[in-house]
Amino acid sequence: MVSNESSSNGLTEEQQNAAEHFRELIGGMDFPAAVEVLINHSWNLELENLATTGGGSSTPHPSKYSGLGRRRAETCGFTSPLSLHQDTWTATDSAPANRMSLLGRVEEPLDAEALVTRLKEIISHSSAAIQSARFERSEIQAAQRLRREQDQAYEQSLVLDRAKKMKKQREKEAAQEAEMREKVVQNRKLRLEKALEKRTQFWDRNMLEQPNQNDENVVKLSVKMPNGVCSTRLFNTNHSVKALYYFVRSRPNCPRNFKLQSNFPKRLIECVPANESDLEAYLSEDEDSGDRKSKDIASIVDSQFWLPGENDPPSFAVMELTKPEVIFVLDEDA
Repeated sequence: MVSNESSSNGLTEEQQNAAEHFRELIGGMDFPAAVEVLINHSWNLELENLATTGGGSSTPHPSKYSGLGRRRAETCGFTSPLSLHQDTWTATDSAPANRMSLLGRVEEPLDAEALVTRLKEIISHSSAAIQSARFERSEIQAAQRLRREQDQAYEQSLVLDRAKKMKKQREKEAAQEAEMREKVVQNRKLRLEKALEKRTQFWDRNMLEQPNQNDENVVKLSVKMPNGVCSTRLFNTNHSVKALYYFVRSRPNCPRNFKLQSNFPKRLIECVPANESDLEAYLSEDEDSGDRKSKDIASIVDSQFWLPGENDPPSFAVMELTKPEVIFVLDEDA
C-alpha cells in the first residue's frame, strides 16, 4: 500500500511501491529519504540483497543509509525513531605519525572471544606492516628529536658566540681605556720632567750673585745631594734661608721633594718659602704660556726678594747657620 507521504510527489505507482518496500527493509526510514536513496541509485537497487549482512553483492549495505534516514528525518521534521542495524565494523590502526591504515575488517556480529581471536589473526597477518609502521614512526620521532637537539645546540652556540663577542669587545674597550690612561700618565710625567728642568734653569739664572768672601756676614755652605754630588756657595747671613732652598732647586740633580738637614747638630732646616710655587706652576700646555709663567715669577725676584719677608723663613743668622758646614739634601720620595 502506498504511503500518504507519496501523494502529489510525481512518482509512479511502481516507484512508490519500491520506496515503501525499501523503507520496510531499512526499518523505519522516512519516505522522502527512501525516495532520495533510490533516485541516487537510479531505481536499480537489488532490494532483496539489502536484507543480507555483509553479502557479496556490490549493492550498498542498509546500514549505510540508516544515518541518512535519521538526518533526513531531523531535517524534514519527522520524529519517527529509526531502528539501526547491529552490524559490527572493526578496524585496527597501524598509523605512523598522523596516518591511518585499515588492516582488517569484521562485518558480522561476533561474541567477545571470537572478536579477540579475529583481531589476533589480523595483527599476526599484519605484523610486518605494523613493525614497518612503528619503525617508520620511530625514525620520524628520532629525526624530530635530533632536529630539536640541533636547534637547541645552535641556539646555545649563538648565545656563547654573543657572550664571547661581548667579552672580547669589553676587553678591547678596557685595553683602550688603559692605554689612554697610560698615555695621559706618561704625557704628564714628561711634562713634569720638563717643568722640573725649567724650574732648575729658572733658579739657576735668577739666583743672587754670591757676596765677596771677605765681606762681613758671609757664610760658606756645602750642599750634598742624595747621589753624593756636592755644591758650595757663599750666602749673606742677613738673607732668608730660602736662598739656600732656591740654591738647591737650581742644582741639576735636585730631587722634586726634599728636606735639608744640618750635620752638627743634626736638625732639619725649615727653609721652604711660604709663597713657593709648586712644580705645577711650571707646567704649560705650550712653550709660550710656560715662558710667560717664568717671566711672571722672575718679575718679583729682586734684591729685596732675598730678605726675610713676613711669611718667609728666618735669616741664616737666626737659624745659626753662620759657620761653614755641609748641608744634606734628603729625598722625600726615595
